[in-house]
This record gives sequence, C-alpha cells and structure tokens, in this order.
Amino acid sequence: MRFKIIFLLILLVLAVCMQAAVEYYLEINPGAKPDIEKLSRLVSIHKIEGTKLFAYANERELAKLGEAGFSYIILPHPSEGFAAEMAATKSEMRDWDVYPTYDTYIDIMNQFAIDYPDICEVYSIGQSTEGRELMVAHIGDDLGEDDNEPEFYYMGQIHGNELVTSILLLHLIDDMLQAYGSDPRIDNIINEIDIYINPVDNPDGLYAGGNNTVNGATRSNANSVDLNRNFPCFEDGPHPDGNEYQVETLLQMEFAAEHNFVMGANLHSGAEVVNYPWDTWSTLHADDDWWQQVSHSYADAAQAVSPASYFNGFNDGITNGYQWYTTAGNHQDYMNWYEHCREVTLELSDVQMLPANQLLDHYIWNHESMLRYIEECLFGIRGVVTDDCGSPLAAVIRVLDHDMHHSEVLSDPHSGNYHRPIYAGTWDIEISAWGFESQVFQNISVGQDETVILDATLQIAALGELSGVVIDETSDLPVFGAWAVLADTPLEEVMTGSDGAFNLANIPIGEYELNVYASGYISAVYNVEITAGTNEIECILQPSEAISFESGDLPAQYDFSCSGNANWFVTDDDAHNGLFSVRSGDVDDREVTRLILVVDLVEAGNIDFWKKVSSEENYDFLNFYLDGSLENSWSGTSAWSNHSYDLTAGEHTFVWEYDKDTSVSNGSDCAWIDDILISGLPEVELVYGDVDDNGEVGAYDASLVQRYFVEMYPGAAAPLPWQYWRQLRADVDGNGSIEAYDASLILQYFVGMIDHFPVEELDKQ
Repeated sequence: MRFKIIFLLILLVLAVCMQAAVEYYLEINPGAKPDIEKLSRLVSIHKIEGTKLFAYANERELAKLGEAGFSYIILPHPSEGFAAEMAATKSEMRDWDVYPTYDTYIDIMNQFAIDYPDICEVYSIGQSTEGRELMVAHIGDDLGEDDNEPEFYYMGQIHGNELVTSILLLHLIDDMLQAYGSDPRIDNIINEIDIYINPVDNPDGLYAGGNNTVNGATRSNANSVDLNRNFPCFEDGPHPDGNEYQVETLLQMEFAAEHNFVMGANLHSGAEVVNYPWDTWSTLHADDDWWQQVSHSYADAAQAVSPASYFNGFNDGITNGYQWYTTAGNHQDYMNWYEHCREVTLELSDVQMLPANQLLDHYIWNHESMLRYIEECLFGIRGVVTDDCGSPLAAVIRVLDHDMHHSEVLSDPHSGNYHRPIYAGTWDIEISAWGFESQVFQNISVGQDETVILDATLQIAALGELSGVVIDETSDLPVFGAWAVLADTPLEEVMTGSDGAFNLANIPIGEYELNVYASGYISAVYNVEITAGTNEIECILQPSEAISFESGDLPAQYDFSCSGNANWFVTDDDAHNGLFSVRSGDVDDREVTRLILVVDLVEAGNIDFWKKVSSEENYDFLNFYLDGSLENSWSGTSAWSNHSYDLTAGEHTFVWEYDKDTSVSNGSDCAWIDDILISGLPEVELVYGDVDDNGEVGAYDASLVQRYFVEMYPGAAAPLPWQYWRQLRADVDGNGSIEAYDASLILQYFVGMIDHFPVEELDKQ
C-alpha cells in the first residue's frame, strides 16, 4: 500500500511538472493599441497580422489572459507535426542542410577551436536550467589580448523553436574560419574585430523533445519562461515579466558585463525584418537616423540575393520595435540601455520551424548582410583614452547635444579603446573620466562608412577635500551618525563621528551636490564648489519627529504590523528623505500587501506622509484607509508626493495597501511610504539610558554610548544619530558630557547592579 501511495505521488508530481511545461500557441483579436500594449505584458507576442495577434502562453499566462477579459483561440503549436532532419555526427552537417543533435552541436563548436586554434577559441559561459551548455565561439587574430578592437556579439536561438538562427550562425562561423588567410575581406574582419557568437542561447527550448531531435522545440526555456522578456527593463522595472531571472538570463547579463560590446544582434524567426530600438517605449533612440541606415543596409543586401517575396514587408524590410508592437524585458533593449551597446533584432524567416532543405537558401540570402553588419562597428569615431602615463582609462564618450537615454558609449577599462558608431555629420565630442579633466573636441566631421580616429589623453584633475560638520539646528550640538555623500560620484558616503565631523578626500575640483541625512532629521542638500586644498562647510539639520525608517527597520516604538500576501519591508532602493523608506511587499496577481499602524492620540491632530507609486496605471493601486474608510487611491507612475489627513483624539488605524489586479505588472510594481508625521501623540517620556528609544534599557544602549565615546566606526551597523534628546538620555551621570562611565552605568543598570542613575538624583534637587 505504501509503495502504491509513493508511486501515485510520483505520478502526480510528474503530471504537475508536465502541465507547468505546456506551451500554448494562441490567436487573439486585440482591438486598439492599448490592448496590444496590455497583451504584451500578459503573453509572449509572436507576430501581428492585420487584426490578428499570435502569441505564446504557459498555463499561468493563459489564466491571466482569461481573467483580463481577452478571448482567444488555441492553435496548433508551430512545432506540432514538424519532422526535422537530424544529423547525429559532424560529418552529416557538412552541407548545413540538416539540424544537429545536441551532442553534435557541442562537437561542432569544439571542433572549430581544434581546427583553427590561432583564431578561434570556444568555451561555455555556463549551463542552462537543465544543464546544457551555452557555448560561445570567440574569433579574432589576437585571442586573449586586450587591444584596440571593437567587440561584436551575435546571439541566436533565445527562442528555442526559431530554428533557422542557430544554423545560420554555425554556418557563418565555419565560413569565416575557412576563408581566413585567403579572403582579404574576412581577414580584415577577423584581424580588426573581436567577434563572439553564441548560436544557441536556449538549448532547453531547442531540445525540449530530447537531445536527439529539435522536434517539439519550444519558444520558452525549461521553466516555461520566455527568455526574451526576462531581462531588466528601464521602464518596467527589474522583473517586467513577473518571473525571477532565469539562469540563462543571468549568464547573458554576466557575459555582457565582462565585455564592452560595440554592436550586436540577436537572431529570431517568425517574421522577415530588421527590428531596431527601442522596443519598450515610443521615444526614438538618439541614433535613430543611424539605426534606419544600418537596418536598410542589412535589408537591402538580403533583398539583392533573394526572391522578391523575401524581406519585403514593413518599411522595406525594417521597423522600429515599438511601432511594430511593444515588449518589455527583451535582450535588445537591455544591451542598448544597460550596456551602451548597439544591438538590433534580426527576424530572418516567416516560418519558425523551418524545413531543413530551406536552411542553405536562408544562409545565402543573409550571408552578405551578416558580414556587412559586423563591419559596421569599424565605422564612426574611435580612439583610445589614456592618462599622462599612457595607462588606459574607463571614460565616457558623449556626443554633446545629441546623446540621451544611455546612448553615450564607454571606453574599455582594460585597453582604453572606444568605438562610437554614428550617422554622418559634424559633432562635438566630450570625453570624461572620474578624477580627470574632461576634454571637448569640436566639429568632428564623420562621413558615411568612414572611420575617424580621436584619441584623448586626459590630465589628472586638481584635487581638493571637503571637511564638514553636521549640527543639530535646535540644540547646536553635533550630530553623531549622520551621513554625507557627494551625488553622482563614485565616492563612498561617510559617517560623522561624535564631534559631528566628516571628511571627503580626493575630489576633483568642480561643483557638486552634497547630500546630508540622518534618522530623526530632515535631510539637507548643499551645492558646494570644491577648490584645491581643504574646503570647509557647516551643515545644519532640522530635527523631525516623522517616522523615517532610517534605523533600517520598522521602529519598535510604534505599533506597526503587516497583513495580506506579503509583508512590507524597509529598503534603501528609494526614499523621500535620507536613505530608507518602507516598501510594499512583493505580491502576485490578485494579491494584496498591507502596512498597518495603530496610534492613540491624546488630542486632535493629523497624519502627514509621503508616498511614491510605480504600477500599472488604472489597474494596480496603492490604497490608504483611515479607520477602515478608503481615503485615497493612486496608480501609475508618480514621484514622491505629500498627503495629510485630520484626526480626532483617540485611537486610529492607518492602512497602506498595495492591491494588484488579475494580470500585468508595470513599472516597479510597488509603492513606497516615508516620513510619516503624526501630531496629537502623547509626550515622549525621557527615559534615562534608553538611547535607542526602544522602550527599555539594554546592552545595546551601553554599546551606543561606548561607540559615541570612542568614535568607533561601526560600518554597516551604524549607530543612531545623536540627537539632543538622545544626548539627555545617554548622560546618565548628569555631568553634561558623554563618557565611558555613562556606558558603564547603563550596563550596570541593565544587569541589575544599580536600580537608578545619578542624573535622577540631580533631577530631584
């Protein structure tokens, strides 16, 4: 009987796993463009034809679709009934007109490095969800060296069932390696460009039917996640698809961060078009003219050697991604925004599950275009940025009055080289690096398909330091445990000691914004001009009774609690004042997260708080309830704003609730609350020894006093700012200063050696 139960449980688990892996192919009639935008956050759109939208969805997404009120038809999956011609050995792949098994694919990649060790190395950047390798071929004439060459990246098969992509890239690698040494054009490409090619980014999707066949290939990975919707998005937040980053996504992000890719492309099928940035929003890329030129160059070359029906749609074979249909979390926009790369999406076949006998034709139609696209990274403005000693610098190269939305490029910190593809014209270029004087080069003229060399040697900037003191406005006492930081610089923030002093050194002369903040105070911003030598500043902080969460946790002296599907938590990812705020818990569709605060007022007063929201507008809301009554709701994207409500004497319950609807996540999908100020509360009793204001005298109170006395730097465990009331509580011997003896007395009180403090005797006199 026990065996039968275990066996049934195993079958149940397998059934659940199989159900989770189901991938559906749908037809939807979307209606207006807003519906398409909503659908793009619900399902994985494949293409739009007239009034019909075709998409992929897993079980969870299918449920969301129905809950959102969209009707759909489930169609046969594109891989259904497909019978692939497979190659079980490398020799069977000789004509590139069949599909390789997984083992054959690995063998082919490794053989490239064996046959051409001087110009090709092959390695895995990691393993997929199911343990298959993500292989990369690195092609160049000087492998292993950091030199003055642009880095280029082709990636294929991020969608497992878009079969043409991996074969075209494998074929391209083979052709370039074989032609090196006999074809001057290929020699120039390999000698002048560091090329990286990853033919299969989603091996689990490609080999979903098993390692020996591509039959049954799926768009998504083994977790039923569309990898091309799984990257961070500059508009829709870190997890625009609502899924955790997949291992394949993390590997690609790490790989990109290790390089300084100038250009790249990710290959797809399901349409025939060059899709250029941006996909996420309607704002045009700063280099939109250049993008259209480069995209037409690819499309024109493909059209020149193919049937009239190939690559003839859209705008003569090209489209702006957003104008086609919007997506969030794709690799293209990630690379352009976060990595300052120039990446395009190449859709190379209307048919996803392409019959093997059409592979060679598609390669011939795209071969010239793919080479021409690689060569594009040789054109524009390029150079090397160094210091006086010739050491490479990590610099920012900005086209003045042109660059925006991360379109500026970065030099390689190891070699100092940079490459700025750009449309023909005359430009002003600023080259800057932290700690060095910027240089501006005016009227740099660049022609089409022309290379302009613009090297820069940056001079070390004159340095100064900023010495400051932070003072409590009410008591004129120094503030211990305040933080000072120069905005938009790599300098780390510093904390004040018991004398309220701080020092920031090695600052390039210039103008800066100094932010000073501390728990229990209103943060202050100062515009400072740093000159050579020591610059001094006095910073005044105004005490605040607002709940500011700067202790890094919900303050224990207030009656906070949480309810719903997740707890609110204190975070430093955004704040109205200082460093910390409290943020809504991470919830899924049709879930809520609540922060509850109960107070008892001795007289009429009010509650005043600041809030910020980043959510799907008109669908996901931050609600504020006062004593069970809904007072206000907010949705969409909003900056910090203040809200105030009158209160009567007596007990009140405040509830901040983040409520998600049935589908779609936009923005950061959360809300933040900060600086809650409540008037009408009873006077806070002066409790000697209770330095951390948690309602009791403990060992931590003694520790805080000792830290204050010896100015021990506490690192991440920063002490609480030393406000005037804290000074009174800590001076338990009543001599007007904080000393080690005060810490000793507090500890003696805690362990029961004494039952009162000397200052209490003085109070009686």
